[in-house]
Amino acid sequence: MLSDCFRYGMSTASCRAKTLVKYFGEEFSSDRCLICDICVTGLPELQNLKDDATIFLQALATLNTRYRNPFDDGTIYSEDRSGKLKEKANLRSVISEIRLQSQKFAATDQLWWRGVARILEAKGYICEGDDMVRVCIKYPEPTELGLKFLQSETEDPFYAYAEADMLLSMKKCKSFSSFSDWKRGWADPEIRRQRLQRKQFRTKKRKRHSGRQRRDLSTARGRIAAKISKLKQ
Repeated sequence: MLSDCFRYGMSTASCRAKTLVKYFGEEFSSDRCLICDICVTGLPELQNLKDDATIFLQALATLNTRYRNPFDDGTIYSEDRSGKLKEKANLRSVISEIRLQSQKFAATDQLWWRGVARILEAKGYICEGDDMVRVCIKYPEPTELGLKFLQSETEDPFYAYAEADMLLSMKKCKSFSSFSDWKRGWADPEIRRQRLQRKQFRTKKRKRHSGRQRRDLSTARGRIAAKISKLKQ
């Protein structure tokens, strides 16, 4: 129930009222309610997540064939036929492996990959690796359908609506990119000159006002100081 509520909150692909009514086994009379946030703001732009899904499944497949120290923290192990302990990777280790394998996704944050994992789980490409039902998948394992997708060499796109945490990740990336653009601007002599001029102007403005002190005319000292100031002028 908690997992379903979380997915309802993260989903951006359909009207919320319609999703709720369908969840309880009823049919919604209209396609949209026109009052929920999805209906008011509209659906987000469809994203082609083919590269994201492929690198996620590749990293997961790599970790599933790797044997590691059984005393590492945060990892579940199961015994295979040879008696060796085989790792069940958690989501964090998958993200770390993605960053090692692909320079393109080296800066992509955990929020984005949580959303991608949720989409892959909904598509049936991955599943939870243990018996617990969680709000967000913790120990992803590839399914047969996921392995078929990974082995297929087709160029077909993988379209999906970015979920709420993925949209937040995209906003963060934009702010970081704008900061990078600002930093790179210092290499341009004209941009550097304009920025330094603005900085000097703001500094002079602060210095000019810093000498002015507001006098409290409600006190005798303040009134006397005000009179002396007028006589000096």
